[in-house]
Amino acid sequence: MDHCPGSLENEISALSRQNIQTFIDDPLNRGYKISESLVKAIKASAISVIIFSEDYASSRWCLDELAGILECKKLSFVLPFFYRVDPSDLEERFEQNSEKLQTWRKGLREAAGLSGFHYRSIRPESELINEVVNHILKRLLEELFRPRDNKSQLVGVESRVEEIESLLSVESKD
Repeated sequence: MDHCPGSLENEISALSRQNIQTFIDDPLNRGYKISESLVKAIKASAISVIIFSEDYASSRWCLDELAGILECKKLSFVLPFFYRVDPSDLEERFEQNSEKLQTWRKGLREAAGLSGFHYRSIRPESELINEVVNHILKRLLEELFRPRDNKSQLVGVESRVEEIESLLSVESKD
């Protein structure tokens, strides 16, 4: 994640106050490939918030992360947050045609087309952060109470279901 001055820290604090666990890659361990721990964190996330800033599209690391997040998009909800950058600017960042650039361009185009939040300095940043946090809370609650096709989709409840099933199958001694 490209680090935005103030905004990122404020958003993380607001999410933490709502007991929402956040994951940010460690900028000290950056390289050109997404680490296995980051891929696991992306796959385990119910929501991925991508904070796009002015320098986001010029960071190879951020673009690799974006490709990884969008690859896992089927597993989670992706919420873009455009911080002082217009979504249409992201689509126009690359002119070359290498395979890696094509992957990044496709990722930026796809992310810029998603419905998200756009900060333009018109209103207080804290107001937008509260709106983003409330949106995330709403999505998490919707996911939590979404009807499931079968019990295998419910994480951590299988042993409880088996326990209840065993209690229900107790035969009477009449």
